[in-house]
Amino acid sequence: MTSLGWSASSSSSYYARTRNRALLMAMLYLACAAAVRAAALEAPAQLIEALRSPEAATSAAAEKKLIAAGPEAVRPLVELAVREPERQEGVTRLLAMMGPAAVPKLLELVKDPALQSYAGTALSQVVGPRSADQAPALLACMKDASVKNYCAQALVRAMGPKASAQLPLLLEALKNRDRDFRAYGAGAIGQIGPNAKAAVPALILTIGDGDSLVRQSAAIALGKIGRKAKAAIPALEALRQSPDGDLRRVSGEALKKIRG
Repeated sequence: MTSLGWSASSSSSYYARTRNRALLMAMLYLACAAAVRAAALEAPAQLIEALRSPEAATSAAAEKKLIAAGPEAVRPLVELAVREPERQEGVTRLLAMMGPAAVPKLLELVKDPALQSYAGTALSQVVGPRSADQAPALLACMKDASVKNYCAQALVRAMGPKASAQLPLLLEALKNRDRDFRAYGAGAIGQIGPNAKAAVPALILTIGDGDSLVRQSAAIALGKIGRKAKAAIPALEALRQSPDGDLRRVSGEALKKIRG
C-alpha cells in the first residue's frame, strides 16, 4: 500500500538518481580544480617566455602577471636568473615587488645547491620589515653553514620598529654559542630601535662578549635604541677605553645617540 502514489521502488530510484548526480558534480568539480591547478603551474613558464618578447607591452604585461602569481612564480624566476645572469637585476626587481609573498619560497630555494647563490642574494635583498614574522625560519636557516650569511643578512633586514614581537627569539640568539648568531641577533635587535628597550639589559651583557664583532654589534644596537638605552651608558663608557679602535668608535657613536 502506498501513500500519494509514492512507492518504495520510486523512492529507491529517486535516491539513486540524486546520488549519481552528486557523484557526477563532485567529479566535475575535481576535474575543474585539477585543470585550474595545471593552468596555474603552466602559466609562470609561459609568462617567462613572454618576458623575452621584443614587444614592450607584452613583456610588461608578463611582469605584472608574474608579480600577481606570487609564490608560484618564484622558482621559475630564480631559475631564469641562474640560466641568464644578465636578467638577474630585473628578476630581483620583480621578486621585490612581490614582497613578503616571495620570502618563504626563496627560503626553500636557498637550500637548492643549483639555485643557492642567486636565491640567497635575492633573499637578502628582497626581504624587508614586512617579513618580520619570518624570523623563526630565518634563524633556523642560519643553522646551515652553507647559507648562514644569506639568512643572517635577511634576518637583520626583516626587522623594523614593528618587530618587537620577535624580541624573545632574538634574545635567545644572543645566548647562542655561534658568534654569528650573537652578532646578527644584536644587529637585528638594533633594527627594532626604541621599541627594543626590553633588550637593553641583554645587550649590556653582550658588550662583555669575548668576540669583538659581537661587542660592536651590541654597542651599535644600543645606539639605535637611543635614549631608552641610558642604562647602558656605564658599560659603553668602559668599552670606549678599549685598545680596539673599532670598539672605541662604535661605543662613542652609541653614546652620542643615547645622550641625544
